Amino acid sequence: MPNINNLCLFAASPVDLDVAGKVPSALPTSGEPLPGSAPEMLRSFAMHGGRYTEAADLAAALGKESTGGQWNSGLALLRKNGLVEVSGKRLRVTLLIGG
Repeated sequence: MPNINNLCLFAASPVDLDVAGKVPSALPTSGEPLPGSAPEMLRSFAMHGGRYTEAADLAAALGKESTGGQWNSGLALLRKNGLVEVSGKRLRVTLLIGG
């Protein structure tokens, strides 16, 4: 009888792994809330349900400039913590969060 610990019932193909993308970095464990404009930005990204959206459109909806210091600081913090993915000028909440 085979050892159940050695059985593999399914596996991801190389294509599946490419689609899945990189595993985000670990989230901070300090329990501290996100500072500055990051929480407001994250809520806005999450409302788009994992779809990529133009940075300028999201910034305008929040009354910010997509090239401003507040925007760049908030985005850098969200990216550093693996909460937002960037593709060119388009952004989306990380799929592990947004579904």
